[in-house]
Amino acid sequence: VLLSLCLGVALAVANPIARHMVVEIIPATDKLIRLDVGGLTNEVFNCTIMSDPLSGTLYQLSDNYMNYQYSPWKGNAISAPETVRVNTNCTIVYSSPLDFQRTRFSYKVTAIISGSPVDSYTGYVDLLKTDRIMDYWNFTFNKESWKVQTAAEKDPCWSSTAITGSLNHYIYNCDLDKTLNQKNDVDWYFKPPMPLTRPNMANAFNGTLEFDLAGFEGYFTSEKLYETPRTFIYLGCSTCDSNAGYYIAQRNSTFDGSATHFSFRLNDDPYNGWRADPFDVELTEWPLTENCKIAEMLSNLDTIRIYADVSESEEIVGIDDVIFKAGPSTTYLPNSCYSDADMDN
Repeated sequence: VLLSLCLGVALAVANPIARHMVVEIIPATDKLIRLDVGGLTNEVFNCTIMSDPLSGTLYQLSDNYMNYQYSPWKGNAISAPETVRVNTNCTIVYSSPLDFQRTRFSYKVTAIISGSPVDSYTGYVDLLKTDRIMDYWNFTFNKESWKVQTAAEKDPCWSSTAITGSLNHYIYNCDLDKTLNQKNDVDWYFKPPMPLTRPNMANAFNGTLEFDLAGFEGYFTSEKLYETPRTFIYLGCSTCDSNAGYYIAQRNSTFDGSATHFSFRLNDDPYNGWRADPFDVELTEWPLTENCKIAEMLSNLDTIRIYADVSESEEIVGIDDVIFKAGPSTTYLPNSCYSDADMDN
């Protein structure tokens, strides 16, 4: 079937949309990618590749494929910024290397609306393996620049050993200020280096944040463990909402010191437990969050805290395999979510 000219009008939005996408890649193969322009149908538009992937190569469609659907798919290599050929429905080819891990590129959509060109915000296309892992820290060789925050920022300790459960090469809090018999007056947490290697994590929407914890020392007994609701995971964006910040938390999770794998789905379903920080220290029950707000926060994610401080006394806890996974292929973020400037990063 001959690919037709990219034509479109924005449906229910004022500006065109370059939707964020996840494309699963098999190493050493070519993949046709049709960029998702968010439902444009009648106005003339085009797509522009704004940044190239760090591994592999993007290509324009070949004349043979455009005109006759004959192989090879690949035409000329793309060097950003470069406009995608017309008459292709904004379709390009990604050629992956044999040692493919994960990478991404970005694009924008320009539509002629009321006679004038209008640009979309930037869309990110995450090229991932079938495990859909976007970012991870497995501490195989070192601490990977993670820190432990108490009253002051500290370096964690690193271990190359394996323990019961899932921890194998991990970090843990050490050099404690308090003894196990003293009251723990300052909450402590693990935090990764910022900014993240991927500046926009919007494709983690409806995906998961996962990690493994295990307690080595401490009083993980029912009389010592803190009661819920209490913040266990804290994610946020300090620049969202006109720099007022937007933060979400898991407030009803428990950890008893045993080796445990945690997985939290990143959407607004109340069952999945995310609550929005009301910035009110008197409130223990925090309000529900919203999908668009979660996506905006992930687009500018600059705060990740994992509070392994779960008891009234000091504890020593190890953490391993911290992973962000993209949402399943059925994930759909409404076009209306793309209208907020916080989605552009």
